[in-house]
Amino acid sequence: MKKVIALCLAGAIVLAALSMLQADEKKYKRMPSGTFTLKSKGGIDFTLAVPKGYHPGKGAPFLLCLHGDGKFNGINDIKGVWSTMTTAGAGAGFICCAPKSPGQNWVGQTRALTGLIEELEDKYRFRIREYIAVGHSSGASAAYQMALSDNMRFSAFGSMAGRLQIDQEKVKKAGNLGAYLFHFAGDTGVDPSHSRTAAKALKDAGATVEHKEQPGGGHAIDYCVPAASKLMIPWFATWVKKKARTLTDPGADRNLPWGTVLGFFLKLKDEGKVGLVYTYSPKDKENKTAMWLRWEVFPSEKFKEAAGKFLCIKLDYSNDSYKETAKALKAKSCMLLVVDKNKKVVKKITKPITMKKLLKDLEKARVKAEKAK
Repeated sequence: MKKVIALCLAGAIVLAALSMLQADEKKYKRMPSGTFTLKSKGGIDFTLAVPKGYHPGKGAPFLLCLHGDGKFNGINDIKGVWSTMTTAGAGAGFICCAPKSPGQNWVGQTRALTGLIEELEDKYRFRIREYIAVGHSSGASAAYQMALSDNMRFSAFGSMAGRLQIDQEKVKKAGNLGAYLFHFAGDTGVDPSHSRTAAKALKDAGATVEHKEQPGGGHAIDYCVPAASKLMIPWFATWVKKKARTLTDPGADRNLPWGTVLGFFLKLKDEGKVGLVYTYSPKDKENKTAMWLRWEVFPSEKFKEAAGKFLCIKLDYSNDSYKETAKALKAKSCMLLVVDKNKKVVKKITKPITMKKLLKDLEKARVKAEKAK
C-alpha cells in the first residue's frame, strides 16, 4: 500500500512539474496581443505592443521607436507619446517597442538597445525577419545608427525632425536600406533643410528613400508622431512585403571567416578538419534558403561558434572557374554542405529549419565526417 501511495505521489509531482513547464512555455512562447509596460534586465523601461493574432510560428516585423532629447517623467508618458505609432504599427502587424533611455538621450546606447532586442527575442521567442528603427529628433540619429551598425538585422529606418549626418560609404555597405524622412516645414527646432540634405545623400548612396515635408510648424514629439505615423506605417508595411529582404548578393556575407575554393580539399587533409561549404549564385536573390541563411543563420552567435569547428568556404556554383568543384560536390542550388577529407558530402541542408535542428545536424555530420578513413 505504501508503495502505491509513493508511486501516486511521484506521479502527482511529475504531472505538476509538467504543468508548470507547459505554463512557462505558454507564457514565453506565445506573447498575447495588447500593449504592456515592462522593464528589461538592463533596467530599460519600455512599452511593447503585440499585434492581434501574433503567433511565433508565423513571425512578425519589429518596429523600434526612439524618443529624442529630454527625459520623460514616467513610462506612461512614453506610452502616451508613441501610442499613435505603436497602435498603427500593431494594426499593420508590427511588434512595436518604445523604450525610455537610461540618460538624456540614446547617444552611446546602441549596445543597450541591441541587448533589449535580443532579450525580447529570447524571452518571448519573437521570430522576427524584419527590423525597422524610427526616431524623433536626436532619436532619429540613433535609429539611423542602429540601421547601419546592425544592418544584418535592420533593413530600414524612419526619421522625424532629425538632423542626420549621412555616411555614404556605410550606407552603400548596408546594401538594401530603406529610409522615410518626415519634417514639418515650419520646424524651428531642427530646420527642415536637414531632412532635404539627408534625403539626397541617402538616395545618392543607393538607399530607397521617401521624404515628406508637411505644412505646419512644430518640432515637439507629440506633434510629429501622430502626423508621421499615418505616413510611415503604410510605407514600412509595403517595404516589409516587397523590398526589404531582396538580397543584393547572397555571397556578400562577411559575418563568417569564409575561405576560398583554392586548395580546399588539400586543406581538409592537412588541417584535419571537416569542411562546411556555402553554395550560392547571384540568381538566388529571391531564394528562401538564401534569405534564411543570410538573415537568420549567419548572424547567429551560436552558428558562428559551431562553424568555428569547420573549414568554411563559399562557392558560387554558377561561376565557370569553379565548375569542377561544384560538380564534385553536386552543388546546383543554394545550400550548406558538410564535406569530409575524401570529398564526400556527408550532409546537405537545402531548406530552412530551426536553429536547434541545424546545430544538431551540423554537429552530428561533423562527428561522422571526422571518422572517415
